[in-house]
Amino acid sequence: MSVLPGIVGTGDWSADDYPENWRTTLLRLRPNAKAVLTMLMGLAKTEETDAPNFHWGEKGIRQMVFASAAATSSATTIVFTGTTPLKPLRAGHVLRNTRTQEVVWVDADPVSPYTDLSVIRGSNVGSTSAAVNAADNWILVTTRHEENATPPRGNYRTPTWVENYTEIFRNVISLSRTAKKTSLRYAKEGPTKEMLHDALEDHMIDIESAGIWGVPYEGTGSDGLPERTTGGMLHFCTTSGTDFGGSFDLLDFLDALRIAMRYGSNTKLCLMGDQALLTLMHFVLSNSSFQVDANTKMWGMNVMRILSPFGTLMVKQHELLTDSEDYSDWALIVDTKNVRYRPLRDSDTKLIPNAVKDGRDGEVSEYLGEGGWEWDLEETHAVWENFSGFSA
Repeated sequence: MSVLPGIVGTGDWSADDYPENWRTTLLRLRPNAKAVLTMLMGLAKTEETDAPNFHWGEKGIRQMVFASAAATSSATTIVFTGTTPLKPLRAGHVLRNTRTQEVVWVDADPVSPYTDLSVIRGSNVGSTSAAVNAADNWILVTTRHEENATPPRGNYRTPTWVENYTEIFRNVISLSRTAKKTSLRYAKEGPTKEMLHDALEDHMIDIESAGIWGVPYEGTGSDGLPERTTGGMLHFCTTSGTDFGGSFDLLDFLDALRIAMRYGSNTKLCLMGDQALLTLMHFVLSNSSFQVDANTKMWGMNVMRILSPFGTLMVKQHELLTDSEDYSDWALIVDTKNVRYRPLRDSDTKLIPNAVKDGRDGEVSEYLGEGGWEWDLEETHAVWENFSGFSA
């Protein structure tokens, strides 16, 4: 209350008389999309699955290198190591020892157990015979065929089948009829729209998180019915990754990049936590070996393009990695041509209004979807761990 006669201050009013000012719109932390992968899948053609267990077959390139046991320079049978190592070979193939540079011709089809190789050596094939050491590598060079010869034995590479599952994603809002009709400061027509916004955002994040950290699982729930989770990138993509161990230099980075870009597309998406991105910026600004364009638009979003001798990285911060301190220095290198989200037939995300009709005086609605992630040719993707501690 004012001590000066005749002057009214705001302290003279009660809370009923003096409504405070409240912003009528909510401010959302990180309004940018957290689900970069899910967004990219939305731009691609949908490929549904008609079963909750889905499979895809993969074939790699033919085997090129074979390891042998020791042999003398005059031996015409060379033993190779491993389980049925010589199945891909046949009479007519030409091999070269990567240590001695000797060339040999395979003169008979290998037979079970596919470990012994009959060869022609020396001057008969225009080469010089040399002693073979244990663990010498031989590279498959080509084939040789005599004029008017009968056809050689055929070869067939068996595909490898990979399995994943669809997962049911459900995000629900539940409120009484009275709450639904009540005006809020930030929702004059009631809270339903705002709650649905939250549910859809959570739904999107659930799908994205499963695509990164999910583990494929199929079991039985408490009611005796099947329950499944879908596997993500960290489960499937294990071949081409690098653990930087919190310390690396230029050669370490180039080697990791070489491995990550060895197979698949020449341009890949690199999703990073903020600590990894900070390290990358320090790294590229300290080296003139890379061309950097910080203002590139691709896949409908702004990215930083880094050109290297091994290929191009399109770098984007991923907020789910950033939000987790344990993953903020990780990077996910994604060949976008070899990943897809597979919704179960007619089960892509949709809003089910009033999903529960049990006579209650209220509303239960949900975003419901079922689908799984397919990470094709896992060697074309890479996971970088502990990408920090760059030393110039």
